[in-house]
Amino acid sequence: MIEANSHAFDKIELSDPRTDDCGFCAREHPAGPKVAGETALNVRWSQAISEVDKLTRREFEVFLLMAEGSSNLDIAHNLTISERTVRAHLSSIAEKLGIDSRMQISLAAYIYMARKEGIL
Repeated sequence: MIEANSHAFDKIELSDPRTDDCGFCAREHPAGPKVAGETALNVRWSQAISEVDKLTRREFEVFLLMAEGSSNLDIAHNLTISERTVRAHLSSIAEKLGIDSRMQISLAAYIYMARKEGIL
């Protein structure tokens, strides 16, 4: 079970480190789940978000649409590209940011936007 405060992901407490659904495994951190939730997790997200400037203009557009929770089809229609191209952009974004899944891209994009808007 994961509990997050209202400021999205700046403090996450894990009751079981094997259930780290955000993809940044608490088991990698010898100090245990609490440190992983409060320190290592923030460092990992910060590292991923610091790489956003490596994205192409089009990848960045896809990244921002992911923050809104857009589906691949929605992104394709919005940017007038194919779903296959959206998937290619998502793969490239994940590689450049050092993250593993569509969910992580969405979370990174959300955190990125929240920080830009001064919410986090």
